[in-house]
Amino acid sequence: MNTIIRKELNSDLFFYFSWGYYYFSAGLWSYNKKAILSDEFIKP
Repeated sequence: MNTIIRKELNSDLFFYFSWGYYYFSAGLWSYNKKAILSDEFIKP
């Protein structure tokens, strides 16, 4: 019983971590794209 619960918990953690990483990278990419488009990337 313990191994089954642990397996489900690990899969849930992996699921949430992968989605969090996906949203983080997407947000970072859109922020960089906006900065490049508005020339804030070149300005200090």
